[in-house]
Amino acid sequence: NFVKFVVYEGFLNVGNYNYYIPTKTLYSESMPKQSFDTGTINIELRDMFFYFESNTVPEMLLTDISLSYAISILLDSIGFSNYVFKRVVNDKDPIIPYFFVAPNQNVAEVLNQLAMATQTAMFFDEYNNFIVMSKNYLTAEASDRSVDAVMVGSDYVDESGKTVEPNIISIDSSDKLIFND
Repeated sequence: NFVKFVVYEGFLNVGNYNYYIPTKTLYSESMPKQSFDTGTINIELRDMFFYFESNTVPEMLLTDISLSYAISILLDSIGFSNYVFKRVVNDKDPIIPYFFVAPNQNVAEVLNQLAMATQTAMFFDEYNNFIVMSKNYLTAEASDRSVDAVMVGSDYVDESGKTVEPNIISIDSSDKLIFND
C-alpha cells in the first residue's frame, strides 16, 4: 500500500493564528529503506503520475476529436475524474485528426505524446487535481486572462503615485470539494 505525504507551507503567528497551505501531495513508491549504520530511513516519493504509469489504455482509433475529449476518454477509461482544463477564453482546443492508441500503452505514455504534440502542460497541483494547461494560458499576457488577485505590500505605490493600503489582512482556508468545476 502507498502512504500519502502532504507537504505544507506554514505561516506562523499571523494575527495569533497559524496557517498551513498545501504545496504538494506525494505517495511512497515502495517500502522504506532503512540504513542501520546511519540511522536513516529513505522513502522514494512520487506524485499521482505513478497511477497513470500503472494503467493501460484500451486500443482505440478516433477521428477529428479535440484534445480535451481525448484526455477525458483516456482518464475516464481508468476511472480517474479529478482533472481540470485551463485555457485562455478565446483559445481553441486543438483538434486531433486521427487519435490512435496502440496496444499495451499506459496512460502516462499517451498523455506524454499528447502534451508534446500540442505543446500542452500537464501536471498535478497541490490538491492532486490533474491540470491540463494550454501553451497560451501558461504563457499568457496579463490582458489575455483574468487575474485572481493582486497582492499589495505595505509600501506599494500605484501608477498615479497614490500609496495603496495592503490588501492582505487575514487568510482563511476552506475546502471546495467540487471537482472539474
